[in-house]
Amino acid sequence: MTLVLGSPLYMAPELVNRQPYNEKVDVWSLGVVTYQLLSGKTPFESNSIKKIDWNINNRSLKFRNTSDENWDHVSQNAKNFILRCLDRDPSTRPSLRQLFKEPWIVDHQDKAQIKSLDDEGEEI
Repeated sequence: MTLVLGSPLYMAPELVNRQPYNEKVDVWSLGVVTYQLLSGKTPFESNSIKKIDWNINNRSLKFRNTSDENWDHVSQNAKNFILRCLDRDPSTRPSLRQLFKEPWIVDHQDKAQIKSLDDEGEEI
C-alpha cells in the first residue's frame, strides 16, 4: 500500500517517509496509543508537522519521570511492549499475532482468564 492517511502523531516511519507499508503500521500506532494511555502524552509530539515527522524518524524513546509523565508505576514488560511496537524497522517490528506472545500481554491474558472463573472453576 502507498496511500498515506492518518493522524501525524500516530504514523509509522514508513508512512511519514511515503514508503510502501503493510499492516505493521497499525502495530506502530498501537505502540503510540499504549504509550499515551500509560503516560498521558504521545511519544513524538511537537508543535509542527515537520518536527513530529523528525521525531518519529529520529527521536530516541525514553521513559522519563517528569511533571508531565510518570513511568515509575509502569512495568518493564509494558515498556518493552511499547519499544517493540515502536521499532522503526517494519521488518523487525512484530506482527499483531506476535504481540499476543509479548510477556505484558501474556501476563494480562492469564489474569483475565483467572478473573473470568467462578469459585467452581467454570467460566462465567
